[in-house]
Amino acid sequence: ENKALAHGGAIYSERNTTIYGAGGMQSNEIIGYGGKYPVNFEDNEAGYSGGAIKFYIPDGTVDPVNRFCHVVRSEFINNIVNNNEEGGVSAFEDDFREIGGGGAICAVNADLNLVKGSEFRGNKVYQGNGGAVALVLPLQNTKRFFVSDIDAIMYDADEIAVGITSSD
Repeated sequence: ENKALAHGGAIYSERNTTIYGAGGMQSNEIIGYGGKYPVNFEDNEAGYSGGAIKFYIPDGTVDPVNRFCHVVRSEFINNIVNNNEEGGVSAFEDDFREIGGGGAICAVNADLNLVKGSEFRGNKVYQGNGGAVALVLPLQNTKRFFVSDIDAIMYDADEIAVGITSSD
């Protein structure tokens, strides 16, 4: 449980980032999600964007290698942006137009290239967009993959996901 008055309740990053949980698939669990040791983002709050995570790549960073973000085997549960309830973190009343959204993840100028084996549940944005994920100004020619843990990902030489082989 983390709180930020502005952006990224748990993590704020101005660089390309990879978040990688461990464990892969486990027996008797929902197929392909979570792993044995996922990275858990639960009950985080931010006032303006990225209840759990805000990826912000500065303007002018055009090289895709410097813009990609990967999230693998993570859980995003009950993260909130602009929580107006008592004790919650919220935007200032005259700044509601600045709410960027992304109850779990907000990516600005960052290419959320791969989300694999991750669960999004109960994330919220009040007076904004993207209850789970908000992508703002991503590169238009970059592919994005939201896949289960049993899908095989193909990467290029720069470790950017470029294709998948589905296993279902």
